Amino acid sequence: MGIVRQYYRPQPMAADSSYLAASIHVAGFLAKTAGNITVTDADGTVHVDALPVAIGFNSIPIMLNTSAGCTVQLAGGAAGTLLL
Repeated sequence: MGIVRQYYRPQPMAADSSYLAASIHVAGFLAKTAGNITVTDADGTVHVDALPVAIGFNSIPIMLNTSAGCTVQLAGGAAGTLLL
């Protein structure tokens, strides 16, 4: 049986910050503090709307509509590492 390996680029995010990701997918969020996360595609499509995140790993396995990236917005005190 083969081994499945997953690798992602980590992007640290401060509390209640936003990040313009030049990526075609989002894998998850490692939350240091709880809060909410919103993921909006470059074409304006809101893929994740104020999803509550708990401390620890939060899986968000999505592929975006466009290769132009997305904006990830944290709110409610959320901080941690975005996995792209």
